[in-house]
Amino acid sequence: MKSKRGKAVVFTTLFLLLALTLGVAAPVQAGEFIEGDSIVIEEDEVIDDDLFVGGRIIEMNGTVTGDMFAGGEEVTINGLVEGNLFATGEKVTVNGEVQGSLLTGGADVNINGIVQGSTLVGAYSVNVGPEADLQRSLYFGGFSLMAEEGSLVGRSTYIGGYQAVLNGAIERDINAGLSAFVLDGSVGGDVKLIVEHLRREEQPPEFVMDSIPYFPRIDILDSGTTISDSAEIGGELTEEVDVYYDPDIDVGVDPEVRINVEIPNPQTRGAAIIWQVLNDLRERTGEFISLVIIGAILIYFVRQPLQEVTAKMREETLQSGLWGLLIAFLFPFAVILAIVVLIAVIILLWMVTLGTLGGTAIQIGGLSLGAVLAVAGLATWFITKIIFGYLVGAALLERMAPDFFAGRWGNYAALVLGVLLYEIVRALPFLGELVAFIVILLGLGAIFLWLREKRQTMQPATA
Repeated sequence: MKSKRGKAVVFTTLFLLLALTLGVAAPVQAGEFIEGDSIVIEEDEVIDDDLFVGGRIIEMNGTVTGDMFAGGEEVTINGLVEGNLFATGEKVTVNGEVQGSLLTGGADVNINGIVQGSTLVGAYSVNVGPEADLQRSLYFGGFSLMAEEGSLVGRSTYIGGYQAVLNGAIERDINAGLSAFVLDGSVGGDVKLIVEHLRREEQPPEFVMDSIPYFPRIDILDSGTTISDSAEIGGELTEEVDVYYDPDIDVGVDPEVRINVEIPNPQTRGAAIIWQVLNDLRERTGEFISLVIIGAILIYFVRQPLQEVTAKMREETLQSGLWGLLIAFLFPFAVILAIVVLIAVIILLWMVTLGTLGGTAIQIGGLSLGAVLAVAGLATWFITKIIFGYLVGAALLERMAPDFFAGRWGNYAALVLGVLLYEIVRALPFLGELVAFIVILLGLGAIFLWLREKRQTMQPATA
């Protein structure tokens, strides 16, 4: 591993899309949106569909056969959710069973039940209790993660935050970027840490953290790494540390573990090169398969628009590149402006309607913004490359095998050939990254020019 003094990656995951306050208070029925001050689903109640709940206090003791969406101040799940569970609140507690995945966020999250799918948590504080059985991987982003003795993670654990105390069992690996790490449990695989040891004055002051409303009171650890004598690690412990040599700080690790230094022998360099080649091959193969699948869907359903955008890229290459550069520059500012406007609208509606429409505005605005970002991401990382690959493949087949290209499978063959050539070039050091950047700009610009032309041609018809 290369020697470096990299700072820990601290992820702060915000879950704002689940503030659900749609619907009116009503008896529990399948597929309804339920809102109220205090909502209780009794133990013998069965909701044979998806359930959407918004309220101050939510307690679910029954059974939901579909997905469950819950947003409130306090959300408690004691029953069975046969689908996925999406929950957000100041305090979220999961004591029951989730047969799908769990996506939750809040100030204080407690998990002490069974989750058969993946567990994704963004919170200030997360406590995984002694009865918790998380059968797939755990993904945590926030400030503090505590896994008590007896808890189980069936696969790997991924952590981004300030501190983590792991006293339970993890079947596979730990990958963490943080400042304070304590391990007193068992890990079946490797432990890979990026730890930033802070100066005393840089560590979070408890009186500040404790003064934040709705945040639970937790012990804030000094930065450092502690591996207890009773801890079990089945694989290797790898730690990259950014150390400020402050004598007042006990970093908690042996000096030889602090900084990983690559030993420059031929065997080590050869293994690193082989690993890098295999990893690059995996990335290029995965992107190739993804582009072919999405491109084939586009050819089947929207072949003419795809061909029209491709023609724009071919005939107006310079204009496409310039417009793409402008879009790439302006889009982040547009997103920031949209978020500011959305927050202003939510606050205004919340004040004017005394909170009645606030939750609805959060849901509609958040989903709308999320949809726009999803479409933009799809266009940027996939459709632009599909357009370029189809352009290259079509140009080659028109010259080499025009009859085949005009046949039933010609467009699909052009897509596969062009994307394959793109991925080969993309694998080249430096040049590949430059080509990918240019392709994205050309694709974004071509899409914009095509949309502008469609809008102009539609105006006379609607006038």
